[in-house]
This record gives sequence, structure tokens and C-alpha cells, in this order.
Amino acid sequence: MVAKKAAPRNEDEPDLTDLQIVQLVLSEKSPSTTCNSTFLPRLGVATSSRKSPVSATRIRELQQRLADQEQNSIQAAETYHSEMQARLQEQDQKFEEIRKKQEEELEAVKKAQEEKTLAYEKRQREMDVVLNLLLRTSQPPSMSESQGN
Repeated sequence: MVAKKAAPRNEDEPDLTDLQIVQLVLSEKSPSTTCNSTFLPRLGVATSSRKSPVSATRIRELQQRLADQEQNSIQAAETYHSEMQARLQEQDQKFEEIRKKQEEELEAVKKAQEEKTLAYEKRQREMDVVLNLLLRTSQPPSMSESQGN
């Protein structure tokens, strides 16, 4: 146990307590009986929850990986959001261009229709004048006019 306490450790590893050293020594000496032993539970140590320095290092590695993945996830979400915003703006711009083009085409159709209507009305008036002239010239003199002569 004295050798375990004096053993060199990495700077990022916490110092082991006496209880943790006892737990390590017992698990090294008789790993099969450590789980069945009542010595550690009577001291208030659950054998299933003991942590070794190796597992603490592994936990830190996993926590760092998790933090990195969370950061990557946040960056990916931000990138996706900005890309979607850009696509939405592009689609809005195209939609506005199409709407303006349709309005211009509709105005052109309306104008052409008005011009046709005016031309048809003018032609109809001219036809009415010609028809009235023809009717007047083709009618026999009325009886009242012939009786007066």
C-alpha cells in the first residue's frame, strides 16, 4: 500500500485516498473475493462503484469527445440554418421576379384586349353608319312623300 501511495501519477489524475488504495490492493490480491468480501461495504465503499485511475482517464476522454461532438453538432446546426436561410432568400427573390414578370404580362394582355375592344367598337360604329346609309338609300320613298306630289 505504501508503494501505491508513493507511485508517480500524471498531473491530471487526482491523488488517491487511503480507502481507494486499500480497494486497489484488495482487488489486485484477490479479484474474485473482492466482490464477495464484506470488508469494503462495512467501510462504506460499494465495490461496484469503485473507480481506477485508468477509468477516470477514460471518462475524461469520453467527456471530451462528447463535448467535441456537441460543439460539432452546434456548428452543423448553425451551418444548416444559414444555408437554409440563403436558399429561402434565393427562392423569395425568384418568386418575386416571377410575380413581377406575370404582372407585366397580364398588363400587356389587358392593354392588347382594350385596344382590340376599341378597334371593334370603332369598326362597329363605321358598320352602323354604312348600314344606315344603305338602308336609307335602298328604301322606297315613303307613301306620305308620294301622296304629297
